[in-house]
Amino acid sequence: MRKENPEGSGAQGADEDYDEIVLESFLTYKISILAKLIDRRTIRVMAQEFDLKLSEMRVLAQLANHSPGTVRYLARRMHMDRADVSRATSALIEKKYILRKVDKSDGRSALFQVTPKGLEHYRKILPTRVAENARISSILTEEENTVLRRAIAKLTAELTAEAEVLDQKP
Repeated sequence: MRKENPEGSGAQGADEDYDEIVLESFLTYKISILAKLIDRRTIRVMAQEFDLKLSEMRVLAQLANHSPGTVRYLARRMHMDRADVSRATSALIEKKYILRKVDKSDGRSALFQVTPKGLEHYRKILPTRVAENARISSILTEEENTVLRRAIAKLTAELTAEAEVLDQKP
């Protein structure tokens, strides 16, 4: 089996045998591994210092910045499964970080809003997240950061548009 050149793109020619494709050469695999490494560190810090799961921290952050919101809105905004968002909102309600209200425009749906206690807790978390983001960003040069952010924005926009089209299909 052929090994990928570490400096190469990992792209394979269309006529190459699929048996020779190395999983580690896929961009999607590399992005997934990077996300897992970042999440692993975040999970540890959130649990030890702030008594939150990663999904709870993300929902709290969204509601601290975009309250109120429904499970559907939060799931779509964060590209998370609705069931995961629902579990996170239940835990945050129990901790009194968010409130559940009836959505008057849609009686079947609930609106979630951050509480003063939740906002205070989020503000305690924020410096840790800002520092971690700065630490990771400092690994790259300013130019590398700019290129990476542009590439991520481009990929996110394209894949979000594709997902929205797929979500519309029956």
